[in-house]
Amino acid sequence: MNNAALQQLRRETESWKRLLAFLQAENVILKIRIAEIVSQSSNPYPLKEAESFNDRFLLKDELIFLLKKDILAFEGMLAISGADGLYREKIRQREKELQGVIGALELQFKKMITEFNRYVIE
Repeated sequence: MNNAALQQLRRETESWKRLLAFLQAENVILKIRIAEIVSQSSNPYPLKEAESFNDRFLLKDELIFLLKKDILAFEGMLAISGADGLYREKIRQREKELQGVIGALELQFKKMITEFNRYVIE
């Protein structure tokens, strides 16, 4: 793999890590907001919905954790990128997989935030 391609892949992994750090920080804020809502509510119906959102936030935490591990493994692949063409193809395939999963997470996260904001307003 040539140096320019390798450098681009490393930059992309850094971008993914920054995005995951941002999503993780947003998730913390959302969990704090849920705690505030629950502490101020006496109606059990909104509490069930709040619990559902909290469960979703916890699942996102788990997914972010797993993706961080996947990115570290991908960085390990890049460290030994001087290997044959077959290994380079594995790197490209893994990059596409990670792009897809991280992109889907970002979209799901935006949708979840929108739904949560609607819940809070109602």
